[in-house]
Formats: sequence, structure tokens, C-alpha cells
Amino acid sequence: MNVEYINPFLESCKSVLQQLGNITFEPGKLFLKHGMQDTQEVVITIGVAKDVQGNFIMNIDKETALKIASVMMGGYPCTELDELSTSAVSELSNMIAGNASTHFFEKGKSIDITPPLVHVGEKAKINYALPTVCVPLKLSIGGTIEMDLMIK
Repeated sequence: MNVEYINPFLESCKSVLQQLGNITFEPGKLFLKHGMQDTQEVVITIGVAKDVQGNFIMNIDKETALKIASVMMGGYPCTELDELSTSAVSELSNMIAGNASTHFFEKGKSIDITPPLVHVGEKAKINYALPTVCVPLKLSIGGTIEMDLMIK
């Protein structure tokens, strides 16, 4: 994977989280995922097509997803991964991917994104068919988002 593809997603995460609720993050050490891997309770996948192809995946544990949903809903307390809280976290991933497409366009690359595909439930497994760069994002509100980029 071209490492230049990481920055548009990192910059998008930074700006979207800042706009939504003044959330900041510290990126952790990048690592690779490949083959069958365990997931967190919330997995959101967005397909990327055209000049850049693959998947943008957000792996989030339940507690962190609820914190994010609460911030996105103006502080409304979220205690369950119901339709409303799941929709909020799904929209976050959609906003990040949409913002990343703008960054790619500014660099001369055109990308299309698919609607988010959300899986909620006990930890499952996902097959990372291609080597996938994982960037852990330690959030200022507590918790970590694993941003996975399976891009070719």
C-alpha cells in the first residue's frame, strides 16, 4: 500500500472529530493486519473505488462507540448500541471518508466511496485479504478507534 494514502484519512479524522465535538487524538504505532483477525463490537466498512481502491474500516469497542455517539448527539447519554447510536457512529465514518475524498481530489486522485456497512455485536472475525495498515487513534474522550486501511 502506498503510504501517501494514510495521511488523507488521518487529516480527515482530525478535522471531523475536532468539528463534531472538539475531540482530539494521538495516533499510535502503525501495524499491519493480514488474514483472519478479531474485531471490536462495532465495525464500519466503507468501500473506496476509482483511482484508489480498497476499504476504509473503523474498529471501535462498545464503550468508545457510545462516547462518540453521545458527543455527536450533543451530550445525550448513550447507554446501548441501538439504532440511533449506531447511526451516529456510522455517520462519523461516512464524514471521515467523504472528507478524505476531498483530500485525495486536492492531490489529483478521484475516489468514490460506498455507504457505510455496519456490523454491531460480539467480537467477530474479519478477513483482511490484503495487508492492511492499522492506525490506532487514542481519543481525548477516552478509548481508541482502530482505523484500518486496506488499500491497493
